[in-house]
Amino acid sequence: MKECDNPSEYLSHVPEVTTGDLNGLLQAEKSYGDSWKIRGGIGAFMMMARKWDRLEKRVRVMGWDVFRAIEEDTRGEGVIDDIRDLRRYLVLVEAEMLSRGFSRQHRDNSLSEPVPDAYQKYRGKEVINMAKAPKGGKGGKGGKGS
Repeated sequence: MKECDNPSEYLSHVPEVTTGDLNGLLQAEKSYGDSWKIRGGIGAFMMMARKWDRLEKRVRVMGWDVFRAIEEDTRGEGVIDDIRDLRRYLVLVEAEMLSRGFSRQHRDNSLSEPVPDAYQKYRGKEVINMAKAPKGGKGGKGGKGS
């Protein structure tokens, strides 16, 4: 795979990635419930650390090139799965903190309008509107093929 010509093209895929995470988390919740936090904050941290350890071990053999490691790992549960799992654990931790009343905003979350509108203005094109998306598909346009 070659690097995209537009250095910011990857941002057009963020709605797809985050929607996939939400769908994956909702599905996992049906099977596992809140088992990820059953042993408290230390246990939750160890779950994330275990995912990081797996990722680190797999990427090390590729000279720390994570993109190459993803492309060349053809196993069913490859490097990309470890990345997805780790990201989802991180999301769960932040969501848990919000449910406990923690509300400190990240310094980059200071947009004065909702992200989709700001993103649309930034990119100059329509973005995926998941609220209006038909089941099993994408609403609106987004990504390279639009």
